Amino acid sequence: MHLVIRTFRADDVDPLSSAFASWPKPHQLFKTYARRAAEGVLDMLVATVDSQVAGYLLIEPRSSYPPFAAAHIPEIADFNVLHSYRRAGVGTALMDEADRVACR
Repeated sequence: MHLVIRTFRADDVDPLSSAFASWPKPHQLFKTYARRAAEGVLDMLVATVDSQVAGYLLIEPRSSYPPFAAAHIPEIADFNVLHSYRRAGVGTALMDEADRVACR
């Protein structure tokens, strides 16, 4: 298993939408995430296993949740790992990278 955690790219919209098609995650949601990432409003990480989408995680550097906003704490806003990749270290790897991104 070759696991990669990387920053979201605009061409990830369709693969993410396809991978999460059976979830309540419509295509438009990933387009919105792409727009917000391009605007610098959020950071998005994508996990792939053997070049296939396995999960993703969003970080909102400026949380809208009042206690986080007041303390300038980034927020993990959306964190999903496909069922077939759970218990394989994908979620842990996403969270570890999110920690590095949020602390920069």
